[in-house]
Amino acid sequence: MIRMKTKNDPTKEIIYNEIMYIKRDLLHKELEEKANPEINFDIQRIRKEIDYFGFPTELRELLSEIEPLYTNAKTEKDFSDVAGRVRKLLDQSVVYVSDRVSQLRGKKITEKHEPRPFERRKFLLSENLISDKEKDLLDKIYGFASAEGPHSLKSSAERIRICKNIVIEVILYLLRRLHEFEEET
Repeated sequence: MIRMKTKNDPTKEIIYNEIMYIKRDLLHKELEEKANPEINFDIQRIRKEIDYFGFPTELRELLSEIEPLYTNAKTEKDFSDVAGRVRKLLDQSVVYVSDRVSQLRGKKITEKHEPRPFERRKFLLSENLISDKEKDLLDKIYGFASAEGPHSLKSSAERIRICKNIVIEVILYLLRRLHEFEEET
């Protein structure tokens, strides 16, 4: 916190304290209203990446649904529904990213059947889009989102907020890596 020199001027002290009170109050209201400017900015960046890669509009729509659902959620079931959408957003993002990597490499993700989520994450690792630790993180986040979503009716606002924000950051990271991957290929 920056302090003004106010030893000789009590009026400056009063003004400074009032300004700081207003700033703290605005920040508190912003957080109370579940707003997060950095996440909102990252959501915009993801939208641009979705458009850049030509991913289906359903992914963009799913991304757009999450924030209003989260903001309006009141009950544990509401938050569980949000978590389900967050998990689906992560899942669908991994689907489109892994499909793009598959196209670029000319390799199938699996030979026998439609790839399952864990197979897609394993494929991203095998093709060096993500590292071992990033795959582990992705697996854990996917598991966390699954546990909070349709498999739970006891999801809390705080856990869902954390899950939502982490998933957004992970998706942004995957899309950035996909850019790098395209340049390397």
